[in-house]
Amino acid sequence: CKSVDIRNSIDIFAKLDNCEVIEGFLQILLIDNVNETDFLKIKFPLLTEITDYLLLYRVNGLRSIGQLFPNLTVIRGQTLFYSYSFVIFEMSSLQEIGLNSLTDITRGMVQIDKNPSLCFVHTIDWDIIVHDKSERNFIKSLKPENECPVCPGDMGGKGNSANDSVGMSCPRIQRTNVDNFEKDRHLCWNKNHCQKICPDNCTACNDIGQCCSSLCLGGCSNNNPNECKVCRNFTMGFGKNKKCMRNCPEGYFKFLNRRCITRKECIQMPKPYEVHTTNEVEYPYKIFNNSCVLHCPTNYKSDYRKHECTPCGGRCEKYCDGINIDSIQLAKQLRGCTHIKGSLEIQIRGGSNVVNELEENLSMIEEISGYLKVVRSFSLVSLNFLKSLKRIRGDHLESQKYVLFVLDNQNLQELWDLSKNRTIKIHKGRIFFHFNPKLCMDKIEKLVQMFGLKDINPLEVATNSNGDKIACNVTKLEVNIADIASRTVILKWNQFIMDDQRKLLGYIVYCIEAPYRNVTMYDGRDACGQDNWRVYDVPFQQGDPIVTQPLPNLKPYSQYAFYVKTYTIVSDRTDRTGALSDIQYFTTKPSMPSSPTNLQVISNSSDSLKITWGPPARPNGNITHYIISGKKHSNGDTYSKDRDYCKDPAPVSKPVSPQTITTASLPSKNDTCPCEDGSQTTKLSSINEIEEAARIKFEDELQNQVYVKRTRDTDRTKREVMTAIYKFPNNTDTQPQGIKNNEILNVTENGTDIWESEKVPNDIESSSDADNIRKVHITNQSLDTVTIEWEQPKDPNGVIFTISVQYRRIDIDNAKPTTECKTSNNSNNGKMDDYTIKKLIPGNYSLRIMATSSAGEGQYSPYIYFYIKEPTPNTLMVVPVVLIVFLVVLLFLYWLYRKHQKERENMRLIQSVNPEYVPSVYIPDDWEVPRKKIELIKELGQGSFGMVWEGLARDIRGKSEVRCAIKTVNEHATNRSTPQKTG
Repeated sequence: CKSVDIRNSIDIFAKLDNCEVIEGFLQILLIDNVNETDFLKIKFPLLTEITDYLLLYRVNGLRSIGQLFPNLTVIRGQTLFYSYSFVIFEMSSLQEIGLNSLTDITRGMVQIDKNPSLCFVHTIDWDIIVHDKSERNFIKSLKPENECPVCPGDMGGKGNSANDSVGMSCPRIQRTNVDNFEKDRHLCWNKNHCQKICPDNCTACNDIGQCCSSLCLGGCSNNNPNECKVCRNFTMGFGKNKKCMRNCPEGYFKFLNRRCITRKECIQMPKPYEVHTTNEVEYPYKIFNNSCVLHCPTNYKSDYRKHECTPCGGRCEKYCDGINIDSIQLAKQLRGCTHIKGSLEIQIRGGSNVVNELEENLSMIEEISGYLKVVRSFSLVSLNFLKSLKRIRGDHLESQKYVLFVLDNQNLQELWDLSKNRTIKIHKGRIFFHFNPKLCMDKIEKLVQMFGLKDINPLEVATNSNGDKIACNVTKLEVNIADIASRTVILKWNQFIMDDQRKLLGYIVYCIEAPYRNVTMYDGRDACGQDNWRVYDVPFQQGDPIVTQPLPNLKPYSQYAFYVKTYTIVSDRTDRTGALSDIQYFTTKPSMPSSPTNLQVISNSSDSLKITWGPPARPNGNITHYIISGKKHSNGDTYSKDRDYCKDPAPVSKPVSPQTITTASLPSKNDTCPCEDGSQTTKLSSINEIEEAARIKFEDELQNQVYVKRTRDTDRTKREVMTAIYKFPNNTDTQPQGIKNNEILNVTENGTDIWESEKVPNDIESSSDADNIRKVHITNQSLDTVTIEWEQPKDPNGVIFTISVQYRRIDIDNAKPTTECKTSNNSNNGKMDDYTIKKLIPGNYSLRIMATSSAGEGQYSPYIYFYIKEPTPNTLMVVPVVLIVFLVVLLFLYWLYRKHQKERENMRLIQSVNPEYVPSVYIPDDWEVPRKKIELIKELGQGSFGMVWEGLARDIRGKSEVRCAIKTVNEHATNRSTPQKTG
């Protein structure tokens, strides 16, 4: 099958029926509103090989590519899609790739991006499949791995087969220098299919791991190693008659570097899909150097009569039919053409990057047999994109009269640059110039003189509609470079003098980066937006005889071109004066370089690191040397003194893999054109800006190629990659210097400008004995307790998290060891540490200890031995005595406590008020009896507080008279000695 483009409908899949090899590309894209069940009905098991690329883009409903192509084995990548041979982009429904038979991508890289549901991508070792190691595969924006299923693990099956197997175990990756891989990770396409890994001595193998013939690519039959799935070099025949060969036999020709065909098959081969819109003949293939080729190499031309490539004897001529170019797509049809058989008409009203596209496709045109017509092309500033044009023959004329017809080009300012002794000839015909308001008459007159035309009248060239909106009477403006720094240049010039100075509005300074001194004012300029020149507006300052203008934000150590022109008011056609300087050049001074790129640190031994890096993206001068500095971190960033590592163990680091930091750098293209849109200046982020710009450009190229308009071609508007503008301080040459930890620095030739790279923390490969503990001994031993002491490792593998103490009874057969854990104090490295074991049962013991560090568990120390004695009879008597004494002491203390409490109660204070100082009103209590109701009869006795009398109390408790004892208080008694109640 030839190239196949499947889009919009799954019915087009019918083109793949019975296809074994696609000699070209396969594009599956833009299919919407399709159910998963619709794809389950589609399968192409015969397809094993694609010679160009495989592209999948925005296909909804497709869950697995392997379900469509279960036996696709090889993608050759002879023609690439933007340097990629396998592209999966914006497939929202795709859950797995599933191409379990795919073993070889011989040229080009892999691009898998923006597939939010896709799993089983990082479980594939793409380095085994992709032969091209010149660039890195681009794999991003997938479903998080922790949300994806896992590959079949160690379950006892064989892991080298790609066939379904219950309980199988997929092979593991053994290398540590692979991006996105952990060592010993399982490799699989999905839960049912492992990635096929051949033995090291095989160039290809079958599904059971047996080596295939050296002529095979991608595998062979399980029964016959010479029966190849795909031929490595060349093939003859199809199906069962297919044979693999190292070279084509005599009488056969190489086709697509994969099969041998006859001359008749070559010349009768129809043109492929990708050139069906060009001017190629129906059968464009030719014989060249024993090969069947579509295009002849450089300095050879196509002879379609003989179907051969013949030498040109110089620059080859390519004849193309005349065309009306109203879009960039039509201009591409003239790529490489040198002679136009007919007329060339250009009418482009808009688009992006128009001038560059025209220059790329039309720059080789030398001769036009008819006429040249340029009308209403608003983006054109000049006709310099026709760089090689030498002759316009005029065999056919516009309106039977004009060989050069230029009408209504609002921004056209120049025809051709005639300053380099360039000449263009016409054989017959006149010229027509009307309504080109920015094209001065003097430039048209130069062209008339070069053509040798006479008697040009206003009907042919209108003096009132050409150059009427621009100053054409131009005076040379002398501009001087006053100062040059690394990022700033200062220009000075004398004020331009006019008859009426009010007509001078200001100046415009144009500046562009120019690696070579061949810049013209109009090359590559597009009036509709494509202009690489920086523009600085300088207002007119009344009374200032000298104008000073800085040019900031330049690149260090770069050459620039600039020119200055005036901005004036034209009051009438006779007063179109202005000034313009010549194009001048300057080179900025060196400055600090940017960060080194592709920094990698690999541990290849226990005491060394291997560091590799690339040169900086912006050296900003001549790099003379690099400075590497680093610092060992004793405890690392993961150790916490407050963490109990016995209950919450720290993760043990795996073997070190290369840590790569690609330093961010600015895109090189279009970074001299500042566009202020009011947004905040973007800062460098962790995302590589070059990579992100390439990502956007890839998406632009993808959309430009896959979207085909159903109407006539017109330019679509591309998204442009806008470069962030970085603000610099006024003194751009003053920057902080210094050397910091774990970084690589560049130094320019002046020896002072330094720029630091990203910091890269790294672990050196662990040493086998660095964590070993020595000098273990017992420092204290009691009835059931032992204290041990040891010397901590002086230079461990990173951080020591825990110490494991293991002891075991050796006087009991088959006694199990007991292990206790102690969180280590990393401040004691090289010092003594201790631990106490309690509640030991009497007997003979062996003991050893082990440290666990960042590199994992170390080795146990040598055994030491100790003995816990049986308790003696005296010991049994002492224990009860001690308990009795303890109880007696407790009782005695309790007695003292109670006694102390009673004394505190007797010392209680009673408040009283002196009535002589504080006036008060006495309020009798309920139990008080008025003295007049008491009658004393006789004295009965005397107490410490006073006398006791016999008496009578009257009118108490409802009785007229009650006999009672009456207590009295001495005159000198105090409140403390007086009872609370008397009566």
